[in-house]
Amino acid sequence: MPRQYPTVFRQGLVDRMLAGESVVSLVAETGVPEQTLRRWKAQGRVGAGLAEGVTSSESQALRDAHRWIKEFEDELALVKAALRSLTLRRWWTQKTAGRRGRTDRAAIRFARQLVLQVFLDRLSPIARGCGHPPTGRSAGSY
Repeated sequence: MPRQYPTVFRQGLVDRMLAGESVVSLVAETGVPEQTLRRWKAQGRVGAGLAEGVTSSESQALRDAHRWIKEFEDELALVKAALRSLTLRRWWTQKTAGRRGRTDRAAIRFARQLVLQVFLDRLSPIARGCGHPPTGRSAGSY
């Protein structure tokens, strides 16, 4: 596993490199590999607006968004599976009893409300313009 350096230490070295100090002198002083310092310098230039690219904060936001989308897709798959199960149960009840029972109607209505609630809870902060998705809730908490 690659070695992790404290953020303050890393930022201090980036500031020194952007101020003009050479990478080779910092390698000799700190022992941090030259390629690591060059990568940090390139990222620092992007973060300072001196070069084109995705900043670290934007990259983190993208990773968070991808993680949120994956969680949402997983929850949606669970809800769809539950709805399919209820639909099959309703079909079987109609086939065997000739009509739909009250219990099945209530279960299907509940499943539809659950799907709508999950959808609205997940998308409403984005629609309001908060800029970040909600976290910490699972399908079981509704």
